[in-house]
Amino acid sequence: MPARPAGYAPELSLGSKPIDGRIIFMAIEKVSVTLDPAIVAEARQIAGDGDLSAFVNDVLHWHLQNVRLRGYLDLLEEEFGPVPEELREEAKRDWDAIKSSWKAEG
Repeated sequence: MPARPAGYAPELSLGSKPIDGRIIFMAIEKVSVTLDPAIVAEARQIAGDGDLSAFVNDVLHWHLQNVRLRGYLDLLEEEFGPVPEELREEAKRDWDAIKSSWKAEG
């Protein structure tokens, strides 16, 4: 089985703080956004005493990466056609086996 990717966290516990230990120097831009209060409350629980702005920035960065990846996958599908269902099922079985081995590691 492949090793667990660095930073892989299949489930975030409310006690974990994904921004702990980071020192990031970057330009910043202050913005105002309107958010669902329940989502903000949950994000604050996850960020803990950390920086909610850093947490929101990380989540937005992750989402943008996924949007770009989806666009790339759409281009591949346009050029080569869809992935056959039997290969999708095989990949899902393999991925489920990998995740199960991680849980067994503890």
